[in-house]
Amino acid sequence: MIDIDLIRNNPDVVKKDLKKRGMNERIALVDEIRANDKEWRELKGELDSLRAQRNKISEEINEAKKLGKDIKKVLEKAKRLPQEIEKKDARVVALRKALDTHMYQMPNILHSSVPVGKTDVDNVEVRTWGKMPKFDFDLKSHVEIAEGLGADFDRSTKISGGGFFVLTGQIALLEQAIARFALDVLL
Repeated sequence: MIDIDLIRNNPDVVKKDLKKRGMNERIALVDEIRANDKEWRELKGELDSLRAQRNKISEEINEAKKLGKDIKKVLEKAKRLPQEIEKKDARVVALRKALDTHMYQMPNILHSSVPVGKTDVDNVEVRTWGKMPKFDFDLKSHVEIAEGLGADFDRSTKISGGGFFVLTGQIALLEQAIARFALDVLL
């Protein structure tokens, strides 16, 4: 997740990056995040002030009781504060939840060298190294290999969206064995 300070201080950078990614529908979220964040910070300050006021009034009540003074006026103030605090606290919680939800939808900022493109076909090969091996058989992609081992891409697309997969059966056990082997060797 990107830092909220970037959205607060440089919303145009974030909007430009979203345009570069082709995520035009999320551009409005930047302004919504800024508005919610501003309101959240203001309400949070007010809430802190109200809580400090409540603590001060509690001290005044205790002091007045010790000295035998009339505490009716102070009690009236004390009765109003919890309702006001509860109301503002509910709004603060709702704003924080909305902020978090929107912030999770904001991608990291792309490096300036990343080319603009809509699909992986638009990617640019930056460099290669080493000698490319020649094989005397047709190479299979990881998708073909996974499907041959029983991976179900249709089901995984329904569960987690495009570009993800779910491993089941023997291929899942193989993946776990490879991960376990790597941990045993590295640790």
